[in-house]
Amino acid sequence: KITTPTIKLYGQQLPNRVDKSGDNIQPFNRFRLAGVESESGSMLSVNYADPQCSASSEPVEGKSTVRCFPVKWSPPGVKDPIT
Repeated sequence: KITTPTIKLYGQQLPNRVDKSGDNIQPFNRFRLAGVESESGSMLSVNYADPQCSASSEPVEGKSTVRCFPVKWSPPGVKDPIT
C-alpha cells in the first residue's frame, strides 16, 4: 500500500448576500476556500475582493455593472417574491 501525505483545505465564512438591518431574514454565509496546504507543505492562500455592494448602495435591476445583482425569491409563507 502506498500512502501519500495529506492535502489540507482551509475555509472561511463570507456573506453570500447583502444583509439589511430590519429585513427579518437571517444572514446567509457560505464557506469559501481560504487556503490549501499541499502534500509537500507549501501553502496557497486565496484572497477575495471586497464586496462592491452594501445595503445603502444596491444596483438598479437590469443595470448592474458590479459583482452583485438583485435576486428575487419566495421564502416559505411569503406570497409575493422579495428582493
